[in-house]
Amino acid sequence: MEGRTMTKMLHICVTPRGAKSRTLKITNTFLETFKKRHPECEIDTIDLFSEKLPENSLAVTDGKYLLMAGGEISDRLKPAWQEIERHIARFLSADICLISCPMWNFSIPYRLKHYIDIIAQPMDALGADVMLERITASQNEAKRLAESL
Repeated sequence: MEGRTMTKMLHICVTPRGAKSRTLKITNTFLETFKKRHPECEIDTIDLFSEKLPENSLAVTDGKYLLMAGGEISDRLKPAWQEIERHIARFLSADICLISCPMWNFSIPYRLKHYIDIIAQPMDALGADVMLERITASQNEAKRLAESL
């Protein structure tokens, strides 16, 4: 991300407490500083506790196994995959990703696990390399920003 203008951040909000959330208070402070330093960057927020996420249906599972075997999504399975592809495209459209997530029973909230399962699909066409590159770049940018605060 060094030397590159960030045009879009995907803020993945994973707290069910809304305005009562301490996690969001910290996030909002971070975002205020970030916006001052990157006024050109659009922030797209997805609230995983209010967003309707696609269910892991038989059609979704069948599609995933087809892709893992090197096949393509059939016309019969395409309707089940449209929402998944929409979420993947939304994730991949961001230059950087911020996850606002509280400690949850010494793990992550189940809604975040569900979201990761949606966007992490076995499809070369959807850019697994790009996704990994963005995650790594987001981690590096977060470290750099945290050090400068």
